[in-house]
Amino acid sequence: MEEILQVNEEGELEPKQTYPLPLKIIATIISYLFHPLFIIGIMGWYIIYQHPTAYTGADERFKKWRLLIICVNGIFFPLVSVLLLKGIGFIKSIFLPTQKERIIPYIVTNFFFFWTFWVFRNTDETPVIMKAMTLGVFLASSAAILFNIYHKISMHAIGVGGLVGVALSSVYHESFVISALPLTVALLIAGLVATSRLVLSNHKPFDIYSGFLVGIVCQFISWWIMA
Repeated sequence: MEEILQVNEEGELEPKQTYPLPLKIIATIISYLFHPLFIIGIMGWYIIYQHPTAYTGADERFKKWRLLIICVNGIFFPLVSVLLLKGIGFIKSIFLPTQKERIIPYIVTNFFFFWTFWVFRNTDETPVIMKAMTLGVFLASSAAILFNIYHKISMHAIGVGGLVGVALSSVYHESFVISALPLTVALLIAGLVATSRLVLSNHKPFDIYSGFLVGIVCQFISWWIMA
């Protein structure tokens, strides 16, 4: 059978792994559903509506406003910025396939992630887990900018690594009230997303593993800072 080759970012030919079309379709759906920009919304929803102690006693209107802050500052503004960059030709895809394309979007979204953290940092009655989560997202985004200089670290992996990091931090710091279910779900999502990125993109396993580790570590660092 003839070997299929592809050109990598260094301009060199390398073998290209091929996958069945149904698997690619599933991987595409998963990649869109758990795009890195959406992960902060998932983490925010968990903390506000599912965490047993973070927003205990808060009324529904208060919870909705907190989730809206996350979605507007952490998802809507970064997503609009990326789409505008795509519209004017700075990038070719919202998945940012090359390291060069990632530079400007990373810097822009990093600003909005910092702003999201700063809003919660200075908002009354914000639980530590929310402050730590938003700070962890900002730290992970900052790390992505630095690591992008050396290799194409996976932002999807950083995102789901952060998701697992939040679940792990919750279990570690609040084991008396936290069940293992959120961690199990987070690990399942991380596995699906990591596999999908290997199927669809030209990421190497190191890009995935390093991104996953960065996401987890940044959440633990943020807990240490905010606790």
